Amino acid sequence: NDIIFHLLFQYHDAAKMIDPRSNGMTPLQSAVGSRRPARVLKRMIKVVPEAVPAKVTVPGGIESTAFHLFCSIGPSYLSSDEVKDVFIAFLMADPDASTRKDSVGRIALHQVWDNHMGESEKSRAAQRTMFDLLIRNHYQGSTVLDDDNKCPLFYAAHARDAHAVKTLQTHFPEGAKTKSKSEGVFPLHTLCERGPPRPNDDNNSNDMEEMITLILDAFPEAASMATEKELNLPLHLLASSAGYDHTSDT
Repeated sequence: NDIIFHLLFQYHDAAKMIDPRSNGMTPLQSAVGSRRPARVLKRMIKVVPEAVPAKVTVPGGIESTAFHLFCSIGPSYLSSDEVKDVFIAFLMADPDASTRKDSVGRIALHQVWDNHMGESEKSRAAQRTMFDLLIRNHYQGSTVLDDDNKCPLFYAAHARDAHAVKTLQTHFPEGAKTKSKSEGVFPLHTLCERGPPRPNDDNNSNDMEEMITLILDAFPEAASMATEKELNLPLHLLASSAGYDHTSDT
């Protein structure tokens, strides 16, 4: 780590250069993608803040910033306190970080749930910390639609996070009525296809019931709408989901 800082101070512009060996990412993006410690990320941001809004192509062919990458990856290995500290460092360097879009129209509020990081208590807590920080910083982001016409509610529903679903529904009740372009589905379909949480998940069946109720209260018609491609109702998706307990009496 000391070598990294030495190079940054000796050759300031190096922090803004793109490394062709790392899929064209800046050093800051590479550090985030390599899951470097929070103290390293904060120091890199402080030394070269102008590198924060730089948008380059990351693995997957999407152009995004280091902040986008951090919101997706950070909670998978940092604690909630570390997530908060690095988040503040990013926003101090680039106050518009939470409103910037990647090349497919997503903002950070979409991406915080766009990473399958497992179901550990630590990562879930850090993920929720990131979400709460983003909502407080830019609650209007709940209304932003990406290029597939998905609002952040789609991503929270896929993550089956009751707190996020409830918060996003509060800020953007119309989110339940948004329909994706690629699959022709609504957030209710996404939630039902994911199904109830597994027994070792820190979510539970009560959370699932609450999320479905919240979405149906906002858009009851979704229950009778079939997916465009396979003509499945939400009930079909829920019954065939991997998480559904077919042996349960309830």
